Amino acid sequence: RGEAVLPDKVSQAVLAGDSLLKSLRQWRGLTQAELSKAAGLGQGFLSELEAGSKSGSPETIEKLALALDVPKGWIS
Repeated sequence: RGEAVLPDKVSQAVLAGDSLLKSLRQWRGLTQAELSKAAGLGQGFLSELEAGSKSGSPETIEKLALALDVPKGWIS
């Protein structure tokens, strides 16, 4: 089908209780500060997204997907 599959490390982190966004960030070896800068977001907002207390707009999801170099579907 040509669809990308989540890396094993990401899947394992999610199963262990981390959010998908946090797992992807850590898989890419980025800190919150690095990812928030790359995506043009505030670090506090990124923290809230990772914690699930806020949800991102389609634009935010696009920025994060580009910064993480992952398909948008992995984040949305």
